Amino acid sequence: AYLLVFVHSPNARTAHALLGSDDGVRVWANGALAWSHALHRPMSPDQDQFDVPLQAGWNRLLVKVKNDDGGYGVMLRLADPDRELKFAFAPEDK
Repeated sequence: AYLLVFVHSPNARTAHALLGSDDGVRVWANGALAWSHALHRPMSPDQDQFDVPLQAGWNRLLVKVKNDDGGYGVMLRLADPDRELKFAFAPEDK
């Protein structure tokens, strides 16, 4: 399964990502592989932590979850203590 989300950043930065997945997972940021973890596990929050480079403006994050058997799922959040990031399922021109 795939998850596509768009993240708007007011400037270029590195964001800290927290991810949970039910089985293996890969994350691409603007087409470049940012994280890959091949394993079999049940999902819970914040199982993986990694940095994601963001450009100023809209950024595309694509997440692939590999389903070994049974159910599958993914949780993804970006640390944003100053609440500057915006999230959307389609990029906006605003």
